[in-house]
Order: sequence, then C-alpha cells, then structure tokens
Amino acid sequence: MKIKFPTPGGIGEVQGDPLQSRRCYVDAVRRGEKRGGDDTQDKAPPSKKGKAPEEKISEATETPAKVQPAEELLNIQIIPGDPDKTTRIGSHLGEEAKKEITLCLQRNAISSHGPHKT
Repeated sequence: MKIKFPTPGGIGEVQGDPLQSRRCYVDAVRRGEKRGGDDTQDKAPPSKKGKAPEEKISEATETPAKVQPAEELLNIQIIPGDPDKTTRIGSHLGEEAKKEITLCLQRNAISSHGPHKT
C-alpha cells in the first residue's frame, strides 16, 4: 500500500509492506481488541471453538456468495410486441401497482429505449 501526502517540498510517499500489513490485521483479529469508536466487531463474545482468522479469510475468498432477488420477479414487455424491450418487476406487488408501473414504463419507453437525438 502506498500513501501520498502533501509536504512543503512537494508530494511525499510512504510505501507499506503488504505481508506485514496482513500479519498485523490477523494479529488484531486474533486478539479481538476493540478501540474507542470502533463498532465493526460483533457484540457476541468470541467462540472458544472456531477457526483461526487466516482460515476464515481464505474461506471467504474461495466461495463467493450468490446474490438472490428478494422475491420472484415478473418479466414485462415495455414495448408490446418487442421481446427485446423487457424489464422485471416484483411479483408480490398489488395488481394496481403492477399496472401503474407497467403503464409508466410504457409511456416513457420512447425516451429511454429509443435512439438518442443530439
């Protein structure tokens, strides 16, 4: 990591050692120290049985979480008859809300999906 900062003689730079930074981070996590104003750590007490911080870090990078929509989505055609101009809306919306959103999107379809004139 490199930090640049202003000095009277120009721009100063400090280059850090990535390996040392990682060791420092792992040591801090292992100790579970909490500094004043730092509310990023869990409120629960640390578990006696657990994996070392290095193992937790490597697991997090190996298996990325798959993002899922909050609810089922419905495909709607913005321009009726043009299957390329579609979007998705929530299936749990009321019928009136679905109709209102669809009409709004269809009214504005020319400006948002048409060729842009300069």
